[in-house]
Amino acid sequence: MKKSVIKNLIYCVIMVLLFTGIGFAANTLEVKCVDENGQAVQKAKVLAFALQNGKTSNKKTNKEGIAFFNKMKDDYYRIWVEAKGYKKELKEFIPLLNDTQSKIEFKLIAGDAKAPLYFEDNLIRERADTLFKAGTEAIQQRDLAEAEKRLKESIELYPSQINANNNLAFIYFSTGRVDEAKACYEQVINIAETFKFLEVDPNNIALYDKQIAQTKELLETMPLQIIAADVDKAMKAGDFAGAVSKLDEMIALQPENAGAYFQKAIALTRLSKLDEADAAVKKSIELDASQTAFTDLQGQIAKMKEAQATNKIRDSLLEIDKLNASGEYEKALSSLAEIESSIPDKLIGAFWWINGRAHRGLNQKDETIDSYKKALTKEQDSQNLGIYLNELTNWLLDQNYIDELMGVYPEVAPAASIDVANGLSAIADRLKNKGDQTGAQTVFEKIIEISPENAAAYYELGVIYFYEVNDKEKAKVYLEKYIEIGKDNDRLNSARDFITLMDSQQ
Repeated sequence: MKKSVIKNLIYCVIMVLLFTGIGFAANTLEVKCVDENGQAVQKAKVLAFALQNGKTSNKKTNKEGIAFFNKMKDDYYRIWVEAKGYKKELKEFIPLLNDTQSKIEFKLIAGDAKAPLYFEDNLIRERADTLFKAGTEAIQQRDLAEAEKRLKESIELYPSQINANNNLAFIYFSTGRVDEAKACYEQVINIAETFKFLEVDPNNIALYDKQIAQTKELLETMPLQIIAADVDKAMKAGDFAGAVSKLDEMIALQPENAGAYFQKAIALTRLSKLDEADAAVKKSIELDASQTAFTDLQGQIAKMKEAQATNKIRDSLLEIDKLNASGEYEKALSSLAEIESSIPDKLIGAFWWINGRAHRGLNQKDETIDSYKKALTKEQDSQNLGIYLNELTNWLLDQNYIDELMGVYPEVAPAASIDVANGLSAIADRLKNKGDQTGAQTVFEKIIEISPENAAAYYELGVIYFYEVNDKEKAKVYLEKYIEIGKDNDRLNSARDFITLMDSQQ
């Protein structure tokens, strides 16, 4: 009776274990071996060494080149293959944990089947360490090609070198081989997790946790680093549209990245998309108001927008002035009226100049004079002032508006940095040369009015009154004044001769 009860109890316990999975690991591993042509390699010996447990299992590959391991205990495994006529091949470390079903494949290469692996010969480990040091030194010397070569040789001998894999990942990423870099970083994580699994010292476990976390973070940020590299490349190549596109990708991944908005604003300014650039830099300031570079750029964009608007208005003014050139003066005035409210301070002078040209074309004297006066008083570019004054002067002279010219010239000439008396003297000379002595007289009288000590004007008026007006009395007054203040010997002698002549005729 007791035997029957015990037998039934054992049966029940076994059934519970079977159904709950307690006591039996369900980890499985399928290993496939092929040659360099992808053909199955039969009867290859596959060995699985449990790193924590310390036990080795082995299986032979079947006709499909597959060896199958089941009921593998939770552990990290070193798997290698030995086959006649082929070099030994190794994979580290394969995690079989929590009912894992894993498949791996080896590509066997013809070679010495007896050549040992690193854990079978300490000299191989030493050689791998030497190659690792050479690769690290090459990185420090920035010889990445040499560093890559040495590190790959080291890892080929000793695959579980965590630092060698980490350095090789750095080289791959630095040279734009992202997939290779990711594979190396994933191997670093795998090695660190294996060592952590085997470690018993809490301090060492914490160090491995830190390395795993840092490497995972690096993998997570790698897309951003790749985009950042692409942005830098595009900016240097002048592909600002491409840079904006990449920065939009970065912002999609990191919406709170103030620097990305800042860079986008810079690229947009290069594309002259100033409204978009302004919006981008405002977003960067919103996210991080402490950066003076952000606010500086905002100020620069504001100035660029102002300049852009000014250039647009300037282009409009040039188009309107073409109407003046073609004689469409009324249309020019109408177009000017439409944009008057939008004229910036820098272009007010040009606005009134073009306005004056339109009125001049219509022979509207008062409006022309008024517009040119405004142009001369409001123009900010001194190089234009002489142009405006000359145009107004020439038109008034051509229309024989001498009195009007005398009324406006003394007022506006100083704005063009022209000495009024000298300017009027030049006008008087022009009038004399074309035979308009009356006009010249008016101008010289204006000179004396504004500059009573202008000796040359007294002489010229004395000559005009003697010859043209035939008023000897006034001629003598002007010539005597010249003798009093004049300094030109020839004119002094001439003035005395005129007076002697006039005295002899009395």
